[in-house]
Formats: sequence, structure tokens, C-alpha cells
Amino acid sequence: YLKPEWFGAKGDGVHDDQSAFYQAIELGKKLVLEKKTYRIASTSSWIVFPLKQDLEIDGNGATILLPQSIYDNQRSVLLFSDKEEPQKSRKKFHDFNIIAEVDNDPKYDYNFYLFNLYSENVIFENVSINNKGKTNGLNCITIGYAKNLSIDNCHFDNQHQGKRGGIMWMMLKDKPEGDITNVTIKNSSFVH
Repeated sequence: YLKPEWFGAKGDGVHDDQSAFYQAIELGKKLVLEKKTYRIASTSSWIVFPLKQDLEIDGNGATILLPQSIYDNQRSVLLFSDKEEPQKSRKKFHDFNIIAEVDNDPKYDYNFYLFNLYSENVIFENVSINNKGKTNGLNCITIGYAKNLSIDNCHFDNQHQGKRGGIMWMMLKDKPEGDITNVTIKNSSFVH
């Protein structure tokens, strides 16, 4: 496993930890966080964290804070995504909170996807998402391809002010013909 602190993350809610997260995700298959507030404030690409392999994020009660600056490029943003290379892989996200504080200009027709995944097996456990901003369209989970999606003990509060966005999009556009997608949702609440 790797920790973002090993790459310079502060976890103080003030400093930008984006580069440290990027390096840890690029190099490892398991990212272990501490019970801190990690601020992800900058990006040079529309995909902030490209996922190229199996990945587990063990949050240990951490908070990931997404401020206005991450959306200043006035285009769609994918926070965690394996969109460029659909993967026959596994993703597991557990025990952390995401707080989005983004207010975009409603005249720009773009979206903010927190999870944009094409993995065969995707698990969310004890994940909380709270949209505190007024973004035009925040999307909590978008699944482009999956055989199994499990959401357990999660809370997604996406009461945005814009014209689009949602809790879960099941696009499944790259799913092979004949494949079945199993979705399991337990002990979870969605507010939209």
C-alpha cells in the first residue's frame, strides 16, 4: 500500500494534496488515508486521477475536500476515472467522505463526475458524498461497464441547484452483448 503523505500530502484541509494523491494512485494498487482532510484543489487534465489498474482506497474516516478551484477550467471534470482504458479490473472505495464545494457558472454546460468507472467489479462501502455547492451538474457515480456493482452503508447527498447531475448513472455502453450487470444496494440513503 501507499500513503499520500509519502509524496508530500499534508491532509490539513488547506494545502493542495492533488499531486501527492496522483503519484500514489499512479504507483500503487492500494491507497491508505489517515483521518484527515485532504484538499484536492488543482488539476492539469480533465481526468484528475486516471485509474489504470486494480485500486482500493481505504479511507479510515478521511475527508476529501473539493474546492471551487478544481472546476475553474470551465469543462467537464472526472475525479476518479478509468474512462480512457476500460478495465477488466476491481475497484474498492471505503470509509471516507467527499465534500464538493463547487459553484460553476450555469451558462457552461459541463459536468463533474466523482467516479466514472469501467471496471468489472466496483465496491463502495461507508462512503459519504455531500454536494455543498451549486454546480451545474455533479454526478456521484457513473458506471460505463461493470459486471458487479455493490453499494453498502453509503450516504449520497446531491441537492444541487443545476439542471443536470444525479446519484448513479448506469450507462453500460461498453458492456459486451449478453453480459449481465448485478447491482446491490444495502443500508444506504440517497438525497437528490
